[in-house]
Amino acid sequence: MDARNKVVFASKEAHTDFNYGSQLIQNTFLKALETGIRDEYLTTSLRPILRNDGVSDEELMRSINELASQKTERENKLGLTERLYAKSAKVSSVEGAKGKKGTYPEASEKQDLLIEIKGIKSELIKFP
Repeated sequence: MDARNKVVFASKEAHTDFNYGSQLIQNTFLKALETGIRDEYLTTSLRPILRNDGVSDEELMRSINELASQKTERENKLGLTERLYAKSAKVSSVEGAKGKKGTYPEASEKQDLLIEIKGIKSELIKFP
C-alpha cells in the first residue's frame, strides 16, 4: 500500500514525465496483491474482494486479517485432530526365546557374541 501511495503522489506532481490515473494504479495494485499471495486459501478467499475496483484499504485489511486468523485457527484445529488420531507404538523391552530380556531381539545375540570374542581374546593373550 505504501508503494501504491508513493506512485499516486508522484503521479500527481506537476513536473513528472508520467501521469497514471488513480484507477489504473488501484487496479495494478490489486492485481499485484492477488498474484503475490502465496497461500492458495487466502488467494481464493480474497479474489472476489480483490476483483472489486472500489474496495477501500480498510475493508481490504480487515478481510485479510479475518482470513489470516481463520486460516490459523483452521490449521490449529487440523493439527490437533491429526495428533489425536496419530498412534505410535513404543517397545521398552523384548523377551527372547531363551527367556532373557533385552532392549532389542538382537541385543542378546550381540551379548553372546561379545562374550565369545572376549573369551577368544583372553585365550590369544595366554598364547603369544
